Amino acid sequence: MGRGELLERAKNVVLPVLDGLGYGLVEVSLVASHGRMTLRIFIDRREGITLDDCARASKAISAELDQHDMFDSRYYLEVSSPGAE
Repeated sequence: MGRGELLERAKNVVLPVLDGLGYGLVEVSLVASHGRMTLRIFIDRREGITLDDCARASKAISAELDQHDMFDSRYYLEVSSPGAE
């Protein structure tokens, strides 16, 4: 599976999870570094995002990604907020 297809599948898995938690998806990206993939997910909501929100979303997203067994090897998951502009 190519990188673009993997990214699209990840978005399709992540969106319903975030919707269920009340968060919006800002951006999803895949970054390869030193032979490891990092899935970076930026979330937001009107009230803002806290570290607890990131941890909650990360746990839920990780469980859902594991169910779909999307990655052939180990990967990192980073969930954060785009921050103040």
